[in-house]
Amino acid sequence: MPAQAISRPTKQYCYKANSQFFLAVPAAYVSYWFMPNQYSEGYTWLICGVAGFIAVRCIIGGLIAFHHDYRLNYKYEIAQAPSNTAHDARFATTAEIEAAGCYDGIGRVIGIDLDGRPLFIPHRLRPAFSKITAGTGGGKTSSFCIPSCILSLFSAWD
Repeated sequence: MPAQAISRPTKQYCYKANSQFFLAVPAAYVSYWFMPNQYSEGYTWLICGVAGFIAVRCIIGGLIAFHHDYRLNYKYEIAQAPSNTAHDARFATTAEIEAAGCYDGIGRVIGIDLDGRPLFIPHRLRPAFSKITAGTGGGKTSSFCIPSCILSLFSAWD
């Protein structure tokens, strides 16, 4: 099964940054237009101050949104980079499966390996529940439920 790709979560933050800067431009223009001079009246100070505050607030909000966007892009690139560490996922070898107790014949049947030997959930794990997921006609009953019931009947007499 191929690994699922992480979707880029940056659209929301780019939209926020662009809208913040879009609002900052008219606010800065209004603030500049109503810039008080020696002949201005009292209301121009108020309009200039409010518009200037809105412009500064929008610019700061846009910069914060761009910072979030940068961090998300950085994390996305790290998550998408192929791993070459000791923690790479791989299939277990036959020796590892045997060491885990999956060939003991005690526990629930979980399938067969590539050699045709049945695999069991190790009894020492004491699983309480199992989730079986497959499409219609995928063999849920014939591959898991019936063999588990038969094995539980035989293991009751042990």
